[in-house]
Amino acid sequence: MTTAQDRPRFIDADIHIFEQLDMWERVPAPYQSRIEHRFVAEDPYYRTRMFETYLDGEPIPTWKGDRSQRLPRLIPRMRKKFVEGAGMDPQRMLADLDIEGIDVAVIYPTFCLFAPWIPALGAGFASAIATAYNDWIYDFCAADRRRLRPVAVLSVHDVPSALRELERCADRNFVGAFMRPNPLYSRTLGCEDYLPIYRALEQARMTLGIHEGTFGLLPTAGVDRVKGQAGHHIVCHPLEQMLAFLSLYEAEVFDKFPQLNVLFLEAGTLWVPYWIERIDAERREYRSTQGGRMASDIFRDRCFVTTEVDDHFLPTVLSLIGDDNVLLSTDYPHDESRFPDSNKLFLAQPISEASREKVGRTNALRAYPRL
Repeated sequence: MTTAQDRPRFIDADIHIFEQLDMWERVPAPYQSRIEHRFVAEDPYYRTRMFETYLDGEPIPTWKGDRSQRLPRLIPRMRKKFVEGAGMDPQRMLADLDIEGIDVAVIYPTFCLFAPWIPALGAGFASAIATAYNDWIYDFCAADRRRLRPVAVLSVHDVPSALRELERCADRNFVGAFMRPNPLYSRTLGCEDYLPIYRALEQARMTLGIHEGTFGLLPTAGVDRVKGQAGHHIVCHPLEQMLAFLSLYEAEVFDKFPQLNVLFLEAGTLWVPYWIERIDAERREYRSTQGGRMASDIFRDRCFVTTEVDDHFLPTVLSLIGDDNVLLSTDYPHDESRFPDSNKLFLAQPISEASREKVGRTNALRAYPRL
């Protein structure tokens, strides 16, 4: 009988954490009056662990439709899929990684995918939230600093403040920092204001993770064309990642910082060959005055994309772009996770064992040099 210990030990390039009350309590006292938690779940375990957080009266993330039904609908699904404490307790997380055959996990936030990126909060409050999260996740990962590897949250309202926080996280051996693909104050990822951040990441050998999130209070591609939560989730992840790559490409960020690794998360894989070929075609047809390297060369050299464990297009994508730039992600403990079957589903992918080893482990070591 095969046990978890007998299974391949993969690296998960993108799991998540549910920020708890003690994280928010680390935000300095002058900002505490602007934070409100509403405990909407009747479930006795999740009542004080899964809650709605409001900043200046605005919920994060926002929601289309009846918000009161969000957590009551989510929690029964989580209870069926996960044991108590998933994404909330480090020992529970380590046990779940063992179940899934995951050796090392790179941790991204949940609520802090949104909070530090709300324009109306202002630089001071947003930076305080980012610092509180980074302190909290650093302590969380103390349970096993080899296996639990955090990615820093940056508030880029004020770039000098973001640089100070980045330096602090680099000193603590964070493996990277994440930014949202959406414009903030009309600044896209290619804005020259952000160049010092990319320079600092490159010098520190930290990876830039681009991670979208549904219903952030930011301009989001395509949401004016859809009606509800499902439509928003369908369009925002792939479209924002495509635009993020194009913004960085047009600004020649990849050529200015040729040692910077950039990771595009949680949007599937099939967009990559289409988008890269479309950008290259503009160069070949002389409709573009773009300088620097071709998009395909850039992506091959320094960019990576995550695949879901059951991505039906994975074999096709590997045949189109090769197997050097794709990483495994389970998205644990979010609702899209296939826990506890992620390992089984990935092992069932009809790809070669050499490709499975690259996607499941060795590519992550290249994408995240600090692992």
